[in-house]
Amino acid sequence: MSYLQFPCIHFAGRFQADTSTVNNDVRHFDDKQFLDEFQKPMEVCEQKIVKFNGYWNPEGSGAWRMLGCKITSAVVDGKAFTRAEEDPVIGQIVGGSNDQVAGKLVDLDPQQQMVSQIWGLCVRLENDQGVASFSSDFEVAPFCDLWLRQQAGTQFFEQHLAAAYQSILKNVAWKNYANSSVLSALRARTADDKLSIRMNVFGYDRTPSAADYGTGAVIGTIGPYLPDEPKHFVTGRQLTAALNSDPDLFPFVPANGVGNIQAAVDGSTESVSVDFGNAFPTTDSTGTLQDLGPVVFGVLKDPEVKQGDGVGSDRIEILGAIPYRQANWFVRTAGIEQFSFRTNAPIKALIEDHPLVVARQDGVAHYTVLNRETADGVYVRADAFVFRMNPGDSACIDFRATKYGRPFAATVNVEPTMGLMGGPGTGAKLSIPIPDVGTPSGVITYNPTIQTMANGCGSLTVSACKQGPGNPRVYLDGQLYGLGYQLATLPKNYNANPMNYISVLAWDSFDVPENPTWFQHIQPILAKYANLYPLMSRRLIDLGDYDSVVRNLPIMKLSFTRNLDDPNYMPVTRDLSLNKRKTILKWLNSADPCTGKPPRGEEPPRLEKPSACAGPVEESSSMKPSLASKVEFLRQALKNRIGK
Repeated sequence: MSYLQFPCIHFAGRFQADTSTVNNDVRHFDDKQFLDEFQKPMEVCEQKIVKFNGYWNPEGSGAWRMLGCKITSAVVDGKAFTRAEEDPVIGQIVGGSNDQVAGKLVDLDPQQQMVSQIWGLCVRLENDQGVASFSSDFEVAPFCDLWLRQQAGTQFFEQHLAAAYQSILKNVAWKNYANSSVLSALRARTADDKLSIRMNVFGYDRTPSAADYGTGAVIGTIGPYLPDEPKHFVTGRQLTAALNSDPDLFPFVPANGVGNIQAAVDGSTESVSVDFGNAFPTTDSTGTLQDLGPVVFGVLKDPEVKQGDGVGSDRIEILGAIPYRQANWFVRTAGIEQFSFRTNAPIKALIEDHPLVVARQDGVAHYTVLNRETADGVYVRADAFVFRMNPGDSACIDFRATKYGRPFAATVNVEPTMGLMGGPGTGAKLSIPIPDVGTPSGVITYNPTIQTMANGCGSLTVSACKQGPGNPRVYLDGQLYGLGYQLATLPKNYNANPMNYISVLAWDSFDVPENPTWFQHIQPILAKYANLYPLMSRRLIDLGDYDSVVRNLPIMKLSFTRNLDDPNYMPVTRDLSLNKRKTILKWLNSADPCTGKPPRGEEPPRLEKPSACAGPVEESSSMKPSLASKVEFLRQALKNRIGK
């Protein structure tokens, strides 16, 4: 079971995010060429960036929080609840913790900003009096299904990309829920104190003068979760969009206007539940859905029909109309619809082994296919697909293969890929060299094939060598590697999702020194964070200054001993290897009993900072998205300053 099955609750509201954008550009990691202006906001003239500096939010804190989110409806056993008079869960607030700091939004690396994860987020459901129905912890997850959803915009720096987060809520503590039949049913259908959650995020605005600056829209669903299910996708039916092949649009724009869709067929109720929450294009940042005309959901009688094809009623069987043009449909339902085929004999005969389809109705008996289930119904997905690895680490990655939603025994090939990794991260013109990614080879090892069993499950063990990559990026720790995967045998006309690959950050080897000192071991590590995250250095601790760090030893010890998924973990960006953390902790705990201070060591000669003329070479940049700028749109979609 998952959020896509019942009972479930739908919510809508806003999100805020606040990640420092100094680290958007990998070249800012070069301490020797770091300039003070990299900590200043970008300069804009007549809706053009004339100087990137530290981009649009250099003083970000890393926080991610839900804002004004409320339950808009619920469904139990086919019955919909839309008013508080029907069930008190309607109108309840979906928010964060009332006793800890906000969650954090974190990139894997400045050269892989396409899998940003939410860490340390508490999800709490409560009424307007602050009485909680339940509290829970969001299990760390990256977003998926990124696409260019918004078709128009009026703000200078409005973000048109959208994505979705799917994960589980763990450590669910049920509290004052008994008066809600919806929540009682939800608790009865789940297990192990876990729930399933899906959040569609879109409409983010980075324009400082905008009323909605620093916020975006979030619409989602919470449903049951049972053991042995994947956490980050549904093992159901997958409709994967064919993509526009224009190099300025690929891989962000569906060829026929409709994005990826998950569905689940339930034989016991003879119904199919479909998630259209991240599928229909929008015309503005508020989530107004673009009118594509009458759109229906059904099953193709002819499996050879391709996306974009026109078909008559003799080649498609209709389950029902998709009511996406109804007022407030998206906000009320989060885009989830259930179609019954209990009394539809033709659908019953087809649905087990024929492709599901979304089509525009062009006439009385004619349709255009906008999206359809993968060819032969086959699909494979890695559940988790973002990994940070220390030298000598191993990670076991779970895979699921399905055929028309049922477990599928198959061979899966695995091979290196760069996916959308690499590049500078922004369009700034700087003289600092851009590191290559994926080199040297042999740093991570894995079997080139996976065999899924009769239950559709398989696994891949990825190991990082003990020597590490050897600092190939020079001014940046570790190296990025990508693993592409796909079924060994694919049917013709198969539409694959180019975002389905595994991203690995393999850190460099680092020996913990016997007696670490500030100048020799600690300052070279912490100074980089002082550069990249000026908010902390200006308002709390100057991480590049010995005296400032020593004055705040208790805070430093607290932050550097937190678990990785703790919102107080330091560094927020989760980009520090285990041995470097151990070195910092060893130094923090080595204070002289007389002075109370850790060893300073011998100060090296001071290096002269580079001049501005030796650093950036800027040129005006139009805000019309280019291929290069799309590569860093991901962060733009989800991150900005907390509203002032």
